Amino acid sequence: MWVSGEPLTVEYATETLAHYRVTLEANGRGLKEVTEPRFFATDHGSPQPFLPVVDDLEWEPAQRLSPYRARVLHIAASRQQPLFDLEDDDIASSAR
Repeated sequence: MWVSGEPLTVEYATETLAHYRVTLEANGRGLKEVTEPRFFATDHGSPQPFLPVVDDLEWEPAQRLSPYRARVLHIAASRQQPLFDLEDDDIASSAR
């Protein structure tokens, strides 16, 4: 898949599958609008049939999510308590 100017071309193994007319975002990094699909006959048929027309459905616009923010880890609260009291005379003497 590549964009060169206005047309977007979809290829597989150097064989052109489709062309679309595109409008790029102002920053030039994203697609603003994709229209006028033009499909080409190929030997790479999809096993999935085309979907029926969905013009009768009521569509709602997608909403942008807020940007990802990493969680704050609370390490001090999750530390494991010591297994032994090292001040105990029996344990301290056996550790030596």
